[in-house]
Parts: sequence; structure tokens; C-alpha cells
Amino acid sequence: MLTKLHLSTTKGIGAVGLIIAAASGIGGGLASVISPAKLQNAATSIDRTDEETQVIRITIIISLIITAICALMALFWAY
Repeated sequence: MLTKLHLSTTKGIGAVGLIIAAASGIGGGLASVISPAKLQNAATSIDRTDEETQVIRITIIISLIITAICALMALFWAY
């Protein structure tokens, strides 16, 4: 959906467009991981609705670590 925008922007800044577009896709997937609605649905489906807050806290920490690693890798490879 945003690939054309990513590619045109990367031409202007001198980065590798494919890496930036891939990093954007990874970011979208990571955002989906920490979606409270998805976590709530998953907790409900396994009858553990009382553990949602704990799962969200752990998931956010893991997601932030993965996001930082992916961001550094994209920055390194894009230039």
C-alpha cells in the first residue's frame, strides 16, 4: 500500500528502497502483535481473561526489543 511512497522517498534521501519498504512491513506486523484487541481475543479464547494485563506488559517489552533490533538493522543496511 505504501511501497510507492517508500520507494520515491528513499530516492530522495539516498537509501535502499527495498530495505525501507521491508522495514515498514515488519513494523506493521509488530504493531499487530501488541494490539490490545488481538491479545484480548486470544486470552478469551483460552479462558485466561484475568491474565491480559500481564501478557500485554510482557508483549510490549518483547516487541520494543524486536523493533529496536529491526530499526538498527534497517538503518545499517539502508545506507
